Amino acid sequence: SPSQHEEYFDMMERSIKRLENHIKDIIQYSKNHQLDITLQEIKLRNTIELIISQLKYQKGAEGMEIRIEVIDKVPFYSDSMRLNMVLFNLISNAFKYQDKLKEKKGIVISATINAKTAQISVADNGIGIEKIYLEKIFDLFFRGTLHSSGSGLGLYIAKEALDKLKGNIKVKSEMGKGSVFMVNIPNHFSEIPTR
Repeated sequence: SPSQHEEYFDMMERSIKRLENHIKDIIQYSKNHQLDITLQEIKLRNTIELIISQLKYQKGAEGMEIRIEVIDKVPFYSDSMRLNMVLFNLISNAFKYQDKLKEKKGIVISATINAKTAQISVADNGIGIEKIYLEKIFDLFFRGTLHSSGSGLGLYIAKEALDKLKGNIKVKSEMGKGSVFMVNIPNHFSEIPTR
């Protein structure tokens, strides 16, 4: 029957999407492990805006309120490929795990940059993460829900990339309230020779 056919196509589409995500993630993972760190000046606000522009046409992304707050006293020098991996995974999760029941769905991305570090946080008012899972979310292949189209590699890759950058990540979350991911990344500003 036509409706059965549609269901099959949906399932196929979901499987292909999942496979596609999986392959993308594996490529990111191997890039993180193989490529040297290259430092360059990163315009953090631009980077965040670019990621959001890639994500905001996803299904379910409409109506998201997004705030970006960046305080940068000094330029930020880091590895842009790895920083992108980290931010893309965190921001796309904030989109993915939003709470459909809430009238106002929002993400706040804030950053403070000083000569030593960049502190970046991605906060959402999504579905939240169960306490029992909080320890496990950075593990390889961990998926928060069975309905996830993710590969279970996203946060693992983010953590691995942060390890390479000598940074770290913490998470606070409450079921039904939302999650906050806090990232600390060294700023290599002081090592860059002045022109």
